[in-house]
Amino acid sequence: MRLFLGIELPEPLVAEIGRVQSLLRASGADVRWVEPGNAHVTMKFLGQVEPARVAAIDAVLAPVIASHPRHELELIGVGAFPDEARPRVIWAGVEGAIRELAALHVAVDATLEPLGFEREHRRFSPHVTLGRVRRPHGLKPLSTAIRDHRHTPIGAVPVAALVLFESTLTPQGSRYREQSSYPLAS
Repeated sequence: MRLFLGIELPEPLVAEIGRVQSLLRASGADVRWVEPGNAHVTMKFLGQVEPARVAAIDAVLAPVIASHPRHELELIGVGAFPDEARPRVIWAGVEGAIRELAALHVAVDATLEPLGFEREHRRFSPHVTLGRVRRPHGLKPLSTAIRDHRHTPIGAVPVAALVLFESTLTPQGSRYREQSSYPLAS
């Protein structure tokens, strides 16, 4: 199974993400847009994992995640990796309780390392992927649209649990299915 740990977004936010994607889609750039219902904040990508290992993942993650407090994030603004002028990945920014989110990320990374999951070497940069550029034509209008929505408020994300998702790649895009859910402290 191809697995990742993430934060599920509430339904009202899913609709707002679709609205923001529509504003960017009007640029005409060749972008593969993420289905709004699939949008999430990735905490850790685990990759290909044998189904029998899920129980061991559950056993180590549940108590660690339960020791961290619930918090709230805000999706604000649109940006791009590597930058607005050369967008390859279009994202919504995450603000709010970033310190709490970063502490949770460090704990998850450290907890999974003994199970053979390598620690992330890049700096943790929480975001919600909105789309990926397929071909680099028509990028100027897309860059302008990204700049125009750099500070657009999108909505609140209550972080009450982390979810272990299975990702299945299909020609129509990725399909996600919840494997486990790990609540944070009340």
